Amino acid sequence: MNKTEYTDKLKETLYIIPEEHQHIAEELIEELVFMREVLDNVKQELINEGATSMFVNGAQSNTRQTPEFKSYMDLSNRYKQYLGELKNLYPKSENATDELTPEAQLLAEFMTSN
Repeated sequence: MNKTEYTDKLKETLYIIPEEHQHIAEELIEELVFMREVLDNVKQELINEGATSMFVNGAQSNTRQTPEFKSYMDLSNRYKQYLGELKNLYPKSENATDELTPEAQLLAEFMTSN
């Protein structure tokens, strides 16, 4: 899913969120989209280069995680946290998703589930 599709899917469900929280949701969506793009780029780099590298210190050598892997893990945890914060802004109403497209409805149902 490209950046525009991801943004559109998230924003399509915005009207479900109470109006007083929509500006917060928009900011979270903006950050989530940015993080998703960075995560995708770093993930591709990890696939190409690997998550570990050889560390040589004199006669000793060890394998260690790359800085990219650590960054990926830290950012993915932050991504999950922001997604949870966004999810908490959605009302817990079962019929709040009735007017959405099927894909957006699945997302909104996830967001409004307990």
